[in-house]
Amino acid sequence: MKILSLDIGSHSIKAVELDVSFGRVELSDFFLEKVYEPAAVENKEDKRTVLSEGQIQAIKKIITSKPFKFDRLSVNFPKGWVTTRLFNFPTKDRKIIQSSLNFELDDDIPFSIDKIVHDFAILNNESNTSTIYTALALKSDIVLLLSELQMLGLDTDSISIEPWAFGYLLKKTIPKEYEGRPVCVVNIGATLTSIHMFLGDQPVFSHTSTCAGNEVTKAIAQNYGLNFENAEKAKVEGAFLLTSEHLNSDQGSAISEDQKKFSEAIAVSLIPMVREIKQTMMSYKSQYKLSPRAIFITGGTSLIANMQLYLEEQLKIPVFVFSYMSKVVGQSLQLSENTEAHIATAVGLGLANIKVERNYQINFRKDEFSKHAGLGAFNFQEFKKPLKYLAASLIFVYFNLILQGFILSSRSASQDLALERSIKSVLGPVSSSVMTTYKTSGSTLKNAVNKEVSKYKKTEVAISNTSTNALDVLNQVSNGMPKDMTLDVNYFQVKDGKFKFTGFVDAGNISNNNADRILKHLQETRVFTDLGKDKVEVDPKTKKARFEFSAKIAEAGNVKNK
Repeated sequence: MKILSLDIGSHSIKAVELDVSFGRVELSDFFLEKVYEPAAVENKEDKRTVLSEGQIQAIKKIITSKPFKFDRLSVNFPKGWVTTRLFNFPTKDRKIIQSSLNFELDDDIPFSIDKIVHDFAILNNESNTSTIYTALALKSDIVLLLSELQMLGLDTDSISIEPWAFGYLLKKTIPKEYEGRPVCVVNIGATLTSIHMFLGDQPVFSHTSTCAGNEVTKAIAQNYGLNFENAEKAKVEGAFLLTSEHLNSDQGSAISEDQKKFSEAIAVSLIPMVREIKQTMMSYKSQYKLSPRAIFITGGTSLIANMQLYLEEQLKIPVFVFSYMSKVVGQSLQLSENTEAHIATAVGLGLANIKVERNYQINFRKDEFSKHAGLGAFNFQEFKKPLKYLAASLIFVYFNLILQGFILSSRSASQDLALERSIKSVLGPVSSSVMTTYKTSGSTLKNAVNKEVSKYKKTEVAISNTSTNALDVLNQVSNGMPKDMTLDVNYFQVKDGKFKFTGFVDAGNISNNNADRILKHLQETRVFTDLGKDKVEVDPKTKKARFEFSAKIAEAGNVKNK
């Protein structure tokens, strides 16, 4: 099974592709795409959206960079659009818990219960008591998120939340000394810092702070006169923190004043975040009588050098970099700390979809937002290209039908005119009503034509069996002509029953005169009468005889002039 998970952040979009087979998890691929928000446009109509324009463009770049093929798609609901609650109910019955939860939420949230969507997970059952972890969001925001994703061609199977993703990561990676004990996960992003309290691997309490990486960037920009872009580059490439241990160690004397100043600027910008982490832990302790035993840090800003030691010094509690990949996919794949810090939420979202437990999941894709309800299951992007071809084919068919109709109509009009002319040539002038009758009734037209034809008398034409023409005469003359002499004809005429024939021929010898031989042949054809030799002259130089013969054609009345 292939699982694609998207972590939708304000600074970047992270995509992770997991391949799960026979209980083994492999990381097929991962993508990080930075979010660039376009410049604000004045007088632009304010429109509530869950995803910003920059986030939409970043997701679009990811899904167009590679043709993903997946069995399940999971996304996280952005942090600022969701809240969580923890309840205890004196029952194990899920239906009773659901109805009781609706009642509790109706009193606890500032919205009507019919305007929100929520999902809950039963964390544990002890005796007759159930601990319920609940996530809530506005229905209108779920609709917006689904529509915005579907416009990108994504039809998600699961819409979950960040603490739920981290819970699945902890389930795979939490050290044995902290199993079943309260711990804290701090995800330090660019614009928000998420503080999640866990009891073992079960999320209990969450808080979101606006003090995050951008505050560090602003502090660097302010202290060193840099613009935001250059300050961000300086933070990513060289930011660090110095603790008392660094300053008081043997190497402390080697630390320059500029380094101390740089570290101090970053530390001051992190004071609000440290304060909110402390307050969140105190709130957690006051409500649940528990204090976290360790903190795991992740997110892009957690990569600032010595961040772990700095927080440990400030919070007086063990702090660890949240390293998990080797325990999720095995030792065969080694990722850098940078990569692990950025894709932690996305990996957790993927793990939460490997084996979905009915009573232990947080998924807003349910009830009226179920994937197979209404148009949600239809991926328009998938059918975009076939629909284009279908539309083009239909346009061609309709255009072809219109063109053929026009051509047929034109032909029909011309054929009507030709038919009218033919009818008038046979029947003479007729009125328009009679003409319409003739054109629409074939039998009526046939009877009228037969009646007109019957007026004329029948005439028989006798065809002569004898037909002697100039070609017949020429054929008769040429067929029996002697083959041993060369004949040059320069005049051959058949006109008004008379025949004239002149030309040149080898003179021959005295006993075998060629001109006489031609005359004899003409006599033998029996086509001529009164055949005469008008002239025979021999040219002494060329030894050729010029002859002129004339005659009458037998059956002269049947001979055609030519």
